[in-house]
Amino acid sequence: MILCFMKNGDVSLTQNPIEATKYDKLFADKDIFVSESERVFTDQSDIGASGSILTKNEKLAIRRWTAIDDEIDIKSFSDGMRQLKTIGVSDKNYELNMKLDHPGTLNEDERNMVRILDSALNKLPSQHGDFVRISEYSESITPWDVNIRPKDIVTNYPRYMSVSSTTDYLEQGGVSPLPTKTYVYYKFEDTESSKPLLKGAASLNEDLENLYQRDMTFEVKHIAISDAVTPEFDTPFVPRRIVVVLKEAPLPADRIAKNIHTGEEVMILM
Repeated sequence: MILCFMKNGDVSLTQNPIEATKYDKLFADKDIFVSESERVFTDQSDIGASGSILTKNEKLAIRRWTAIDDEIDIKSFSDGMRQLKTIGVSDKNYELNMKLDHPGTLNEDERNMVRILDSALNKLPSQHGDFVRISEYSESITPWDVNIRPKDIVTNYPRYMSVSSTTDYLEQGGVSPLPTKTYVYYKFEDTESSKPLLKGAASLNEDLENLYQRDMTFEVKHIAISDAVTPEFDTPFVPRRIVVVLKEAPLPADRIAKNIHTGEEVMILM
């Protein structure tokens, strides 16, 4: 039903291939042992570091972001670094992203995780293509009904934004603990700047995840809305569905865009 709602079933996604050998070379630093003092980042982590390949800390930042699956059977990354949970290194993903809305709440490890992850993403190759994302709202009326219109410029700043290169992600639904009244399905068309997090080097899980950097902006091309379907006889309840098609856009001169989830204006300070 979800796939049929999006352009009558035409939700094919295409991406340019990533040259795996060149990608793996970015992770080729042979210093893969993580000492106890390196399990968290400090204000001194990577100070003065330079070079085109990823530092050990930059690899750790990427891998801490992707280390969200507790059931991984793979024991090590392509460079030989062990799975992070087996060496006492914690993941930093959803909660870190939430705390970015209030940067004063970040502790030293988190603050430097953001700094080092930003640096790491600058080194990763960008992948051209189409990607998808899903959001959930516990309300029937969303910012996409009221505050955001076609041609508006939106952003996820100050957060990172994960997207998927496969439509399988759409069928999984979301993860909100609240009853969902509205699903919003985002299709990012023909974008240039997403960062692939390839299995083996950047990740050990099966997610086909790409990541947009925090200062990315997009123009709203289309918004389509389908009202909720009330259950009748054997027909299940179907929440409201909104499909949003976006294209990559340059950062406005005034650095102001609307938050993609709230519709509120934000200034991008990066």
